[in-house]
Amino acid sequence: DILLLVNDVSIILTPEVSQTFRIITEKVAGRISDRFHINTMKLSNFWDYARNGDPIAVNMLRDGVPLYDIGVFEPVQQLLFQGRIKPSKEAIWIYWARAPNTIQNAKWHVLQALVDLYWAAIDAAHAALMRIGETPPTPSHVPDMLQEKFVSAGLLEKKYVEIMRSLYKTAKMIAHREIVEVTGDAYTRSLRDTQMFLDAMKKIVEQ
Repeated sequence: DILLLVNDVSIILTPEVSQTFRIITEKVAGRISDRFHINTMKLSNFWDYARNGDPIAVNMLRDGVPLYDIGVFEPVQQLLFQGRIKPSKEAIWIYWARAPNTIQNAKWHVLQALVDLYWAAIDAAHAALMRIGETPPTPSHVPDMLQEKFVSAGLLEKKYVEIMRSLYKTAKMIAHREIVEVTGDAYTRSLRDTQMFLDAMKKIVEQ
């Protein structure tokens, strides 16, 4: 990890300058190693973080090793080591306010993961139907076509049609906000069922 502090106090950073800087930095770093993870921060932002005792700046200052410094990073680092940089009330409340939002984001990601499982099943079902020369139907008709083309022919167990119906119903309920939260256990069950469904579709595709 490499941090580059850019002086935006005495230099005007236009979008064109920022874009050029990014291109040059990536080009130079690429010539040396592809293992660099480069972060760029404006000097004004760095100073605000340090002044407020923000954890982002504290971590940078505590663990960072200055490779090239013009008297900016190291003096602030010494202030931290001397115990003269402490979290402000503003920083404390900013981080506290983020926590509930992060929880909501986590819940949303689980919901989105369920929708992703649905689309994985749809893609697999479409592949299996195309394998026998059928035009992929709209998602709402996929379970019925699986029943007609595979279950009736003895190529697929009926439980896989029910898995597809359940995934479709769940995805639609999420889209309509009828489901706003999903437990980890429920997601795990859906993941297991979807993987079983994909395995069944794979057998058809590979025949």
